[in-house]
Amino acid sequence: ASKLGRAMISIASHGEGDRSGYLEVVRNCIMLQRCLVQAMDFSDSPLLQLPHVRSVPKGAPSFSEVLKSPEPSLLKRLGNFTEQQVLDIQSFCQHLPMVELS
Repeated sequence: ASKLGRAMISIASHGEGDRSGYLEVVRNCIMLQRCLVQAMDFSDSPLLQLPHVRSVPKGAPSFSEVLKSPEPSLLKRLGNFTEQQVLDIQSFCQHLPMVELS
């Protein structure tokens, strides 16, 4: 899935012809690759990528909020995690690469 995703992104970003919508195509390719790798649907919340998160309750923080500050008080809005699970989520957030498209 990873090679396929990279190839699709490469073709979309370096292709010839009308390039007016290429950024949207690249974003969609990245989303498809995420869905394939994470075994997620397009409509699933990105929060489901976090370890130990099985569902997203109403009033949950956004994915970016959790990544910026994965404090235990913020994580309580996602669920009741053990101390070890909180550490797992914090470790995940520290190691996740931050990519910004413009």
